[in-house]
Amino acid sequence: ERAAAVLLIDHMNDSSAYCKKLREWAKQEGLEGALFFRIPEKSGRWEDVFLVLVGASDANLASFIGNLRTHHVDKNSKGLKCKERKSDVFFRGSISGQDGPWPWIQLGDGARRSKSDLLPEFDYMADVALQPTLVATLRFFGLDPPLPFVCAGDGGGFLSGGTAGMLARDCNKGRGCFLAVT
Repeated sequence: ERAAAVLLIDHMNDSSAYCKKLREWAKQEGLEGALFFRIPEKSGRWEDVFLVLVGASDANLASFIGNLRTHHVDKNSKGLKCKERKSDVFFRGSISGQDGPWPWIQLGDGARRSKSDLLPEFDYMADVALQPTLVATLRFFGLDPPLPFVCAGDGGGFLSGGTAGMLARDCNKGRGCFLAVT
C-alpha cells in the first residue's frame, strides 16, 4: 500500500521556478508523480494544474503539502514572491493494487514538456492525445474527470460533478469547460 494525493493548483505565473521547487520537495520526501497543465492563449501562464503524487507514507505527502502552503513558490502579477493559496486537494489517501505502470509512464518522452523523470510535465491542451491519460489518472484515484464538452470562446475553467471530492468549478463564469473527453 502506498500514499497518494491529487492536487489542483489554480495557476503558476513562474512555472519554471515553481516546478523546480516542487521537484526539490518531491525528491526530499521520496515522492513521484506527474504534472498535467494547460496554457491559455491570453495568459501564457500554466493554469488548472493537476499535481499527482505517490509515496511511501502519508507523512511524506503531509510534509510536501505543508511546504506548498508555507513556502514561497511563485510570483504574483506584480513579480513579488508568494505562497500557494489557490490549490485544492481532490484526493489524499492510501492506494493498493497498482497493476503495471502509472498511466503517464506509458506516454514516453515525446509527450513530455520536460525530460524530468521526477514529476514530468504534460500540456494536455497543446496535445489533446494526453487528455485520455489525464482522465485515466483521475479515474485511478476514484475522481470523475471534467465534463465532456469544450467551451466556445476564449478559454475556460472546468466543471465537474465529481463524487470523490472534486467540486464544481467554473473559472470562466458560465461559459463551459476546457477539456474534451470522448
